[in-house]
Amino acid sequence: MIKNESEPSVSRQAPTDQLVQFLAETSEDDLSPHLFMRAKELLIDHLGVAYCGIHLPWSKMICSRALADGGPPESTIYGHGRVGARNAALANATLAHAIELDDTHIPSLSHMSAVIFPAALALAEARHASGKDFLTAYILGAEAMGRIGRAAGQSLINAAFHPTSTSGVFGSAAAAAKLLKLDKNGIKASFGLAASMASGVMQFSLETEGTMVKRLHAGLPADHGLLAALLAADGFSGPSGAIDGQRGFLKAFAGHTDSESIAHELGRVFMIEDVSIKLNACCLHFATLVDTLNECRFDSEFPVDQIEAIEVYGPKALLNGHMEYRPKSVMAAQYSLPFVTAVTLLLDPRSPTSYNEQAMSSTAVLAMADRVTAFEDDELEKLFPSLFYLLYFSLPNLFLLYSLSYFLYHLY
Repeated sequence: MIKNESEPSVSRQAPTDQLVQFLAETSEDDLSPHLFMRAKELLIDHLGVAYCGIHLPWSKMICSRALADGGPPESTIYGHGRVGARNAALANATLAHAIELDDTHIPSLSHMSAVIFPAALALAEARHASGKDFLTAYILGAEAMGRIGRAAGQSLINAAFHPTSTSGVFGSAAAAAKLLKLDKNGIKASFGLAASMASGVMQFSLETEGTMVKRLHAGLPADHGLLAALLAADGFSGPSGAIDGQRGFLKAFAGHTDSESIAHELGRVFMIEDVSIKLNACCLHFATLVDTLNECRFDSEFPVDQIEAIEVYGPKALLNGHMEYRPKSVMAAQYSLPFVTAVTLLLDPRSPTSYNEQAMSSTAVLAMADRVTAFEDDELEKLFPSLFYLLYFSLPNLFLLYSLSYFLYHLY
């Protein structure tokens, strides 16, 4: 959708107000068919990833909790029964983030679909919305989460906040607001409430145990954003400057109030066009590392047991919180650069089972991890994150096919 550039009222608006107006005024008729096709592709990937992780301990715990809390049987938990919409959103988003294979939006450093799809799907089912309305809500929810998250950027992680969890609440709030047919005042109120519901700290990345909480970092914003929109629909108000105000989201979480990028190419470039589908069941920061190791192996065909040392060079984000040599939880293993390096050489980085207890206790894997050292590189720092994951945007159909095969395998 391209707004009339001659409208002076739009050009004078603050970027966050432009976003709110765009979300309120944009309908399915304003969105091109390729956006809906992309949304469907991402939905297939989302469901495949969620179902693949449905039997893991943290998935069982969150589903049991959601079923116990119950609520009116209006929305389905994947593979389970029907509960209240918020409980379904909480559970399904946690499932989607259960195995580190959920898709990623590099500009905002977040996992958008894992948050937005469950919130939108739960509310769409509860309100009997059409499939087109559901997909429209997802596309516009991604605009909110991606643009606000992009404005916050790396500063969120530097301040010890997890972007998926903190920025995600705006994505689910926007998607829910569209399904509830809120006007711009309702959407602004949703954001005003959502800002106070943002949460999610990065301490999990520095510990070897007690890391299940990261799985909730998709569930919490899905639930909270839905709550924010439902309250706004009831007339519950929030501050208008909740995102870019002097004590708003950007200031509190990212340390600045620069919101200019929120409206950059609004209506011309859509956030879901920059979503990448993951191939490896580990932190996306390691995508280039895994690809490089595989290329070295396949080109040189060297015996893995003859490797004496591995030196890895990369941006700060590749090292910070990622150098645990003896992970004691699945998430810690998926976040460990030395461990993922060893898994790539000895196991299969694509499989979630390569990060289980058996792999973490493997003497061969641990011995290989001990041979890994990592160093910050100033030149590679300049490429992060814009060019760091280039391969993941060049082969989307291959990754989608891989995800779909996981989904079908798990069903049958």
